[in-house]
Amino acid sequence: MKNKLIWAVIIVIGSLIAVGFIYEVETYFLFISGKLQRWPENADVLLKVLAPFSILGAVIAALFGEYLREKIFPIDLCIATLEPHECNAVFDEFDFKDKRFEKYPEIFGKKVDVYLQVRNLTAQRPIKDCRVWLKQIEVQNAAGEWKIEDPFAVPRMMEWAPFEYSPDKRTFSTKQVFDFGLTRSDNGGFVVTIYRDQGGTFNPLFKVGKKVRFYFYATAESYQKEKVFCFEVEVPPSVQGEKVTPAKIKDCQMMN
Repeated sequence: MKNKLIWAVIIVIGSLIAVGFIYEVETYFLFISGKLQRWPENADVLLKVLAPFSILGAVIAALFGEYLREKIFPIDLCIATLEPHECNAVFDEFDFKDKRFEKYPEIFGKKVDVYLQVRNLTAQRPIKDCRVWLKQIEVQNAAGEWKIEDPFAVPRMMEWAPFEYSPDKRTFSTKQVFDFGLTRSDNGGFVVTIYRDQGGTFNPLFKVGKKVRFYFYATAESYQKEKVFCFEVEVPPSVQGEKVTPAKIKDCQMMN
């Protein structure tokens, strides 16, 4: 289909150029033969010569406007930690009880929420129907090697914040925050918070002392790339006297 459209545009371009050339040649011969008393006014010439190119531009815009926009202004985005002046972790006073984690009742209790954000790197275009996916998890072993933890065939969808509206996909111009996870009180470890309505078996809990790497990517309307973004979480022991000792979050892209 695309090749047929390209050939159609080439034929239209050739035809319009031929029409403009024939007009100029005919005008010239009429003028030197005396049948044309004076050379047409500049405005008239420009109007007749440029009209085909205006039509050409309209045809190209109609046929390939969206394609050209994708090539000239491709959508780009990144997943990052929050800005220094923004709060990346928020303490929740209420008890954490969520149906997503009914199989892991030991994680219920006081918590600190941890967030990441998707940033739009194409200012002139909004990000439409964006989703964030957890692709892979790696845990560092005693030898310092990173090993894949419980591989899953289907990526896990993350949940936008706040989850009360459109938790699975968002449209935005600049940036949007999603839930990364939470740190439990009393050495409860770190819990990654996936989309609550996605089925399947998934162990979200990582205990104190662990170093874990999470690999994310995003999808969106007209977004052609699937860049992977890595974040490392270190789960420290709870500090005595603190309500919750939050996990340490590092952007792996910044570490390389």
